[in-house]
Amino acid sequence: MPRRPSHVFAIAFGLIFIGTGGANAQAVPVAGIDGLYNATQGTGSDIGAKINNLCSTYSSFNPTIEVPSGTYPFTTPLNSGGVRCTIVGMGKSSTILQYMGSGVAEEGYNLHDLQLVGSGSGTGILLNSPLLIIDNVILGNQTNPFATAMLAGSNAYLDRVSNSDFSYNTQHFYFPGSETPHNSGENVVFDHDVFSNAGTYANCVQIGDIGWDGPQVTFYSPSFDSCQWANYDSAVTMYAPHLEAITPVSGPYGVTSADFFGGYPTNSTTLYNPQLFANLPMATDGLFEVDRYGVLNIDGIVDRDLQGPLVYLNTGGGGQPTLQVIAPDNQRTASLLYAVASGTAPHLMILTSAVLNLNAPNGLVLNGVQILPGSLTGTHGGGTKLQTSDSSGPGGDLPVYRPDGSLTDSGYGPTSYPKKTGAASWPHVACWLDGGTLGECRTRPDGNGNCLCQ
Repeated sequence: MPRRPSHVFAIAFGLIFIGTGGANAQAVPVAGIDGLYNATQGTGSDIGAKINNLCSTYSSFNPTIEVPSGTYPFTTPLNSGGVRCTIVGMGKSSTILQYMGSGVAEEGYNLHDLQLVGSGSGTGILLNSPLLIIDNVILGNQTNPFATAMLAGSNAYLDRVSNSDFSYNTQHFYFPGSETPHNSGENVVFDHDVFSNAGTYANCVQIGDIGWDGPQVTFYSPSFDSCQWANYDSAVTMYAPHLEAITPVSGPYGVTSADFFGGYPTNSTTLYNPQLFANLPMATDGLFEVDRYGVLNIDGIVDRDLQGPLVYLNTGGGGQPTLQVIAPDNQRTASLLYAVASGTAPHLMILTSAVLNLNAPNGLVLNGVQILPGSLTGTHGGGTKLQTSDSSGPGGDLPVYRPDGSLTDSGYGPTSYPKKTGAASWPHVACWLDGGTLGECRTRPDGNGNCLCQ
């Protein structure tokens, strides 16, 4: 008896639900796992048409559409029509959607747990709306690649691609930098993705184009295996990237190049704690290349084999490339750290355990003003050591320069400024150590400008 009211209430509740659910009744799943729509139950000639039909029919519910295990060839492009629909497979090795056309295979859907492969041409995914999520997806394989696995279009911002595998496509990802696409490029994120074995090594992952203010793309723990990334006039940040060439290639792992758009460089690539894993020597001037007005920042290096030089700096079509390296645990020497193309005068700031080099090979430049020319070899006489302070100034460490960049011997002492009291004194004297490292004189410079430099 105590159970009767509860039982009656359950029946009544059921009647109420059925009686008031006219519109809701259409939202009941067609088949498959509870809460999902079975893609095979949609209307259409192939899986593409069936999924589009379900997405359109139940658009007010932003449906999730399940694709059972199996391989599904299709020619009808997957297009959500602007509706926020989600396609879920049964796993990357279980659900395979094979696009047989030559256009765009999919646009507008969130994708999870499946393979999307092509027939050697066309585009796999077109990013064309904000907040899209692509997760646990294989794009292309050795026998069924795309020409372009993923292409960014208009309104591609705040999208995220995670735990996915780009393999064997001619080009894995391309984000055009031009007047089209429109309203695109803000905070697109790749998280734990693999880009490997591209049909064309060069520009395998290309972000932006020279001549345009490009997009902003961030990578978290990506792996680039035999796949080159290229940043043109864009803002690219990578956290703990793994960079590896399975076989020798003719180009660097990464290219950073920028125009002088609107009076300032629009490009910056920043690598935090990259892991360099070069199996074999590369036929290139450096593992990375910075061209024109490009800016490359490296913070920390996990360097597997010290092949180098690490970075090649080249004006290319004109400009002044910039390299900043902050890596206290780095073991590369200056010759393995960077190489400079003839006629190039780069901006350099190098701080490592092996190299402290704020100026070579073109002297010391601060805020675009050359303080010390690279040709300067002696300041007190004809010595080969370069002294950058003569102990003048109120603190005894302010240099006074002649117009040619050499130091005067002002005689201003640290305790009697501004009166001239005598010759300069150490240890407020800097010097060149081994022609490229800034050191400090630990002995008083002699009449030829020589000292014990360390």
